[in-house]
Amino acid sequence: MHSIQDIFTTRITLFQNKDYKGIYDLYAPNSKFRQFFSDINVYKDHFSKLVKEIIPISVNIYSINIQDDEAIVLFSEQVKLLDKDSFVCYYGKSKLVSIDNTWKIEEEERELSSK
Repeated sequence: MHSIQDIFTTRITLFQNKDYKGIYDLYAPNSKFRQFFSDINVYKDHFSKLVKEIIPISVNIYSINIQDDEAIVLFSEQVKLLDKDSFVCYYGKSKLVSIDNTWKIEEEERELSSK
């Protein structure tokens, strides 16, 4: 089982390795992500465009609040914009759930840093 921190660092590694299936599998079956990308092929099409635009570089976890089988994680993520050769920072909040002793992302919110 991945630790909660590992979910976020693994997602960056999977993105850098262009492993869209691995990223898709980090999300809970009933997550908003999977509701939007209703099947892996829909996400594959989106991901093939996304990897031409950005690449996540690093993630910083600010807090993890675990209550029973749910966790709230506050984090920031540095992303490289490939067309501008510049970097941006996103602040995020994720809700994870434990399903069969495996942490999965259920919901996420992100906001672009104004700095």
